[in-house]
Amino acid sequence: MRFIRQAWSQLGSWIVGGVPYGRGMAKAARILAALKRAGWIESHRSGSHRVLVKGDQQRVWAYHDGVDLGGPALARIARDYGYTVDELRKL
Repeated sequence: MRFIRQAWSQLGSWIVGGVPYGRGMAKAARILAALKRAGWIESHRSGSHRVLVKGDQQRVWAYHDGVDLGGPALARIARDYGYTVDELRKL
């Protein structure tokens, strides 16, 4: 029993939220930074909503910086900004 507790405590520090550490969900701030590197410019802000512009396209970013973006949210962002999920992860 003692061995199991020790192994679990070591494993628990490696696993965060059921996902191996370092491979979890992306934070909104990191995705926003990736979009800015890809050429999207923050034109203005109204409260927590940021308006991003690239060429003649305009999109509203309505995620707080510390929010974890899971699969469905990441897929929606990728679609709205004209990327695939894999392309968005590589930015």
